[in-house]
Amino acid sequence: ERKQTIEDKTSKIHRQVTNKPEEYQGIKIQPDYTLGVKNAVGKIIDPETLSAGEKEALAFAFITGLNLASGTTAPLIMDTPFGHLDTKHQKNLIKSLPEIPSQVIVLATDRDFPSHLLGIVQPHIAGTLNIRRLGATKDASVVEEKE
Repeated sequence: ERKQTIEDKTSKIHRQVTNKPEEYQGIKIQPDYTLGVKNAVGKIIDPETLSAGEKEALAFAFITGLNLASGTTAPLIMDTPFGHLDTKHQKNLIKSLPEIPSQVIVLATDRDFPSHLLGIVQPHIAGTLNIRRLGATKDASVVEEKE
């Protein structure tokens, strides 16, 4: 069943990106299609009780799980995805990016994607672009390829 496939793929990604893999068994899609997190003893935890970083890791895992279960390689676009993540979540999420079998586009500032973390995925990066505003009085930006 498709729902089980999504749960399995989401659970696998979640275990890779969470900072507490020993505390979670996996992800459960509830009958009302909300997500639940299975703790180490199998109890379903309401995601509302998770920290902001844990919620972002769960959201990433679910979106990636949906993408993987779809059978279609749709691009994944992430806008400043590391804002609420602690260092371990950041590193785990970044390490999981090359395993996604589709194009991944990350929109991030240098602060959001520091060089020591960028180095983890550098061999997998096809290109880097710099988006720069033209000024306070102009409603425009310029996109430049970074070398």
